[in-house]
Amino acid sequence: MRRSHEPAGYSCPFCRLLAGESTPISTPANIVYRDAATAALVAPRWWETNPGNLLVIPVDHVENLYDLPSHLAGPLLATARRAARALVEVDGCDGTSLRQHNEPAGSQDVWHLHIHVVPRWNDDAFYRSEHRMRAVELGEPHAYASRLRAAVSWRD
Repeated sequence: MRRSHEPAGYSCPFCRLLAGESTPISTPANIVYRDAATAALVAPRWWETNPGNLLVIPVDHVENLYDLPSHLAGPLLATARRAARALVEVDGCDGTSLRQHNEPAGSQDVWHLHIHVVPRWNDDAFYRSEHRMRAVELGEPHAYASRLRAAVSWRD
């Protein structure tokens, strides 16, 4: 099932990061984990009451969940599990949530499959309508990424 919204000539920001390039909103220093199939990076935008969410992506360019090859589904979820465990270990959050969006109607705005791994706290209002995202200055994710890279959870 191929349903593409990726514009012609699209320069994928996640593929650029994985190739070692910086983008206006992120740098390779925000990558906290990478293996042959997947990577996890600190997101350039954080929810106001849930700072520090991570994005888990396939290393190969895959636009959305519909296009994900079956052989990458397991590794992608395994990296999301590692990311969730690292958030609990480093932040001491009360829990985590995963979010994944497909197509514009599903709120996808980067045309490379990604899973949000969000730190959660009791009564954080995450699913209430007043919950908003904010852009983050580059220094904040860099410092956070450094702390997360040291987490034991990545070593499975």
